[in-house]
Amino acid sequence: MGRKQYKCDLCDRCFSDASNLRRHKNIHTGLRPYVCDVCGSSFRQKSQLDRHHLVHTGERPYRCAFCTKGFRDSTELRVHFRVHTGERPYSCPICQKSFSRICYMRRHREKHAKPVEFQCSFCSKSFVTKKELDAHRPVHLKIGPTGQKLYECVECKKCFNNSSNLRKHTVIHTGKKPFTCNICNQSFRQATHLQRHYLVHTGERPFKCSICPKGFRDTSDLLKHQRVHTGEKLYQCPICAKYFSRISSLHRHYLMHTGYRPFSCPICGKTFQQLAHLDRHKQIHTRDQRYHCPTCRKTFRESSDLLNHQKVHAKDQSDQQNDETSSQVPYRKSYHIRQVESETLVDVDDGNSIEVVLV
Repeated sequence: MGRKQYKCDLCDRCFSDASNLRRHKNIHTGLRPYVCDVCGSSFRQKSQLDRHHLVHTGERPYRCAFCTKGFRDSTELRVHFRVHTGERPYSCPICQKSFSRICYMRRHREKHAKPVEFQCSFCSKSFVTKKELDAHRPVHLKIGPTGQKLYECVECKKCFNNSSNLRKHTVIHTGKKPFTCNICNQSFRQATHLQRHYLVHTGERPFKCSICPKGFRDTSDLLKHQRVHTGEKLYQCPICAKYFSRISSLHRHYLMHTGYRPFSCPICGKTFQQLAHLDRHKQIHTRDQRYHCPTCRKTFRESSDLLNHQKVHAKDQSDQQNDETSSQVPYRKSYHIRQVESETLVDVDDGNSIEVVLV
């Protein structure tokens, strides 16, 4: 029997329980029963009021593991994650340009409705008149704590010491990849990324570890690897204070706190925090049993499962050897005692009797 559906009689929208339907109807009635006791603002739902209270307290409990920026709820944090991951789920239906937020896409669509002549060299924003462009440029300039000029990205508020670094950074938001590999046609945002990519084709690893003979394509990979030898852990989780040697390890760990599960199974819809976990899950649907036990021919999907299984055979073999050894102990012990007794018997004559003494 299916779950009971509660239908709104005004817009025909359905809900799984009556309480959700009651909250939804506040949209049609305009009723705002939840009032802030500080400023008097009213809200349709209690969760909206709870979120609003954080405006007065200044609390931002949800922290980004990439830049430690704080947010009032997990939804804002997930949207902010797109700045770092590059996810752009909203596309312009006219030119197919993609954006990380729907408000950016709507703002972009307005450009198709009017002529564009002047474009900002920092963020690629376009303006109808030069006067509007000149008024926009100071947005990127910011004065640092020591009085130095900083160039700020209007999309994510990240600052840079010079305008060229800001222009390189803004490519992340525009999605442009002007540097193309002439071997495999893969494109990159920066020339340094293309140069690093060429080493994939040549197989060259010019940066060698001084402790082990392992080689790397660039200095950043070498520095990360050397922490394996030194045990250095630079990256700390802002929630549980746990340390990690790599920023990627911290990012994976941080998903545990946010509950963000970006990888979804296309077959059953189950979500996972890591791509490796999704790949392993998919084998449940394909029933791919690639690893065979040479002892009992049992099959497994993962090599780790096979290794754990083989420990059972190793334990059984060890127990069998111990049983064989223990069964021989009583015979060997009695044989040893008889040997010792035969070698240590001595006659002692006290004139009256003969006493056998075991030395």
